[in-house]
Amino acid sequence: MQENETNPQGIVVKDAATLRRLLAEMAQEERAVEEAVDEEEVEEGFEPLVDVKETATAYEVFAELPGMTKKQLCVEHCEGLLVLTGEKCPEELAEGESYALIERAFGPFRRELQLPPDVEVEKIEAHFKNGLLHLILPRSERTRPRTIEIN
Repeated sequence: MQENETNPQGIVVKDAATLRRLLAEMAQEERAVEEAVDEEEVEEGFEPLVDVKETATAYEVFAELPGMTKKQLCVEHCEGLLVLTGEKCPEELAEGESYALIERAFGPFRRELQLPPDVEVEKIEAHFKNGLLHLILPRSERTRPRTIEIN
């Protein structure tokens, strides 16, 4: 670059020292953004993966919660929402142990699912086995599809 040349970003670079300073500032800003994102992820916890299956008689919700127990979970119905909450805690390490890598997500979670209007809320069932939460949301008989016999 020639002296006082403007690059495509519109930054005027007078010399190599200025360029190095600008690059160092950009790298520092990028690290600060990455740290803020990392802190945000830790505070938010995680969001369990959910599948919803629809049958003629019910909706079935499957939520993956590996490593959790049913005592760590709460399922509530509130104003047309099915609310799943809980907290997944990391296992305790013995003195002198540490992780070399952590890819699993830990922390509190809250997952809200809008209930269809034909769910019979008082008949909802919840089952938990092997890290899989299975909810059965029965459909009202009034709204279930039915076959009408032709005479």
